[in-house]
Amino acid sequence: TESGRAATVVRVAAYDSLQGPLLTMIINLMLAEGSVNSLGQVALDLKTGQSPLLYFFGPTKNQREKGGAFMLKKFKSLEPVMTIFVLNEIGRQDDQFLKPEYFTFRTHPEPGASVARAVNFGEGAVLNF
Repeated sequence: TESGRAATVVRVAAYDSLQGPLLTMIINLMLAEGSVNSLGQVALDLKTGQSPLLYFFGPTKNQREKGGAFMLKKFKSLEPVMTIFVLNEIGRQDDQFLKPEYFTFRTHPEPGASVARAVNFGEGAVLNF
């Protein structure tokens, strides 16, 4: 090395298609605008994400935050067809009585899961209406 010390191996990593990048973000379900399109697809726009992290971009949280910010900025520049995530699909028929256009979320925690120190804290179901 330049300092005259012997080089040392810090980490060995190999990546393949099964270890591709993982993007995580927080989507505030109370503020997210969900819609049901003409095909009956219940969809959520990923442009509303916050605190994105891109795993695979770097070993530190700072690098993952920078990678996530880059991806979120990229999402915001894309057409909606590229940023819409389909959560579910409602079968539609022309003569059906209910024709939903929007949806909302509610959460239903497991028993005891709302206590911060519980083993199952944060577990439960997300209901889509």
